[in-house]
Amino acid sequence: MKQLNQSFFLGAAAFLCSALCTSDITGQACVGDYIPDGDEMPCGEPGIPCCSEPFACNGPNSPCNNYDPDFQDTGGCDLSCTAGCMDEEAENYDAGADYEDGTCVYSTSDTTICELLTYDGNGDGMVNYQDFLGFLSAYGVADLDGDCIEDSVDDNVCIGCGCTDPDADNYDPSASVDDGSCYFPGFEACDGLTSLNFDGYEYELIVFGDECWFAENLRSEHYSNGHEILHDLSNTQWATTELGAQAIWDDDPIWLAEKGRLYNWYAVMDSRGLCPNGWHVPSDEEWMALEIVLGIPFTEVYNIGYRGTDQGVQMKSSPEDSPPWNGSNSSGFSGLNGRYRAGPPLGGFAIDGNGWYWTSTGSGTTTAWHRRLYQGSDQISRMNNLNTNCGFSVRCLKNSE
Repeated sequence: MKQLNQSFFLGAAAFLCSALCTSDITGQACVGDYIPDGDEMPCGEPGIPCCSEPFACNGPNSPCNNYDPDFQDTGGCDLSCTAGCMDEEAENYDAGADYEDGTCVYSTSDTTICELLTYDGNGDGMVNYQDFLGFLSAYGVADLDGDCIEDSVDDNVCIGCGCTDPDADNYDPSASVDDGSCYFPGFEACDGLTSLNFDGYEYELIVFGDECWFAENLRSEHYSNGHEILHDLSNTQWATTELGAQAIWDDDPIWLAEKGRLYNWYAVMDSRGLCPNGWHVPSDEEWMALEIVLGIPFTEVYNIGYRGTDQGVQMKSSPEDSPPWNGSNSSGFSGLNGRYRAGPPLGGFAIDGNGWYWTSTGSGTTTAWHRRLYQGSDQISRMNNLNTNCGFSVRCLKNSE
């Protein structure tokens, strides 16, 4: 290796030089070390100490120009930085490296590097009979939830589970165990829900056309803003109040659990909301839309009194339902003989076998439209002759988007 001339003087300036060189392409050569017909080795930058350490900050990948592996080091190396792999996709990526040293290593299992070895099961770099035997030994193994526990011994996986109801949109003919995942036409109308909890009570939901209804009578004792609904009124108070109120038929807790509360029309129209947020008490026309879905002709639906053919039967609970009634409940509405509480002048609980339902549509200063499912009729009645102080059952309807 050529020896370094430690210092030369050019005029008044002193320079540290690299060695004898044959070309000054990197700067002015020091006096006495330039040989014009030599091996064309470039000179070091005058005045800058030379560095021959390849992993220094001013090594071969550095913008500094005083690196040459053939020159003696004169203390010009900057060793304060770190070389390493700077490719984030490499297995040995070094986040603390200051510059790339070409040492990056990549996984051979990465299909983006070599798809030829996709089927190299044992990772020996070859696809051969050993990989085939490994495949055969694992044939039939399933891990659907990706937890590395074979599904046949995994308590979190149900083998053969799915929707077994042929009427459901997602019926799975290969399923042998019903997992409760079935959804039916109109599923989206209820945002995929089959039930809803409101004010501490759970309500089944049902779809008619593209509308989502409660399939149970309302039992809430609070408005949707949390305010308590007026209750425990005497007969006289009930018959004369102009405030929203609710009652349980004959104060019977079993009746409440099965058939819900009775509400006057003032509660139906209270701005605090009788139904959950995003829901409302259906109007007279929204009841008509349900009735048309069940088969009442459009030419009849506006009539007063009993209309249609068997729509009442379709809406009333069947003898097999709990609680039962005398319908078929083929619609899923699950209508019940919830009875009612009278308006003025009596204000007491009436004993009859009918189901009464408010709409949110008024028809006069003290009357409103309502529906009646009658014990002795297959039809459904549309009426507007009873006082707004009467206590009827209520159903809720999801707001349209």
